[in-house]
Amino acid sequence: MGAEAVPPILEAALAAALAGSATRVRVDLPVDLPSVVADREMLGRALEHLARNAREAMNDGGVLLVRGAVRVIADSDVPRLSAGSYCELVFQDEGPGVPAELHPKIFDAYYTTRPRGSERGMGLGLALVRAIVHHHRGSVSLAPPDARGAVFTILLPAHAP
Repeated sequence: MGAEAVPPILEAALAAALAGSATRVRVDLPVDLPSVVADREMLGRALEHLARNAREAMNDGGVLLVRGAVRVIADSDVPRLSAGSYCELVFQDEGPGVPAELHPKIFDAYYTTRPRGSERGMGLGLALVRAIVHHHRGSVSLAPPDARGAVFTILLPAHAP
């Protein structure tokens, strides 16, 4: 694992996840978005799963907004994370969102809301996202239900040169 710039990894992940779909994507990344210490392929897979999840949530198309930011975390701000500077990526879709009663299970392996025999996923995507992000000493969370869509936030430690 080495220092990796996030924009090219994100761009490749979005292209792979959204190819051939009616989903439009809007990316808003600051120029000072920090690099992260990451395995490029693993991180790309996690970002691709989040984008694919958004695509599947918006059956008839919609907009996936991906925002980036530099976020400074204090010691007790976010469980599991040490104080420091983080690269924050927020994936927000226009789908129906995740009902509150499903939030505690959403990152569990093999948990899916899709009917059996569906070709749209097997319940491993979000569990894999969490495992990869945790492997990189980061955090992934799902925001409480809002009027529309799901909002996932990833925090990864910024690379300190």
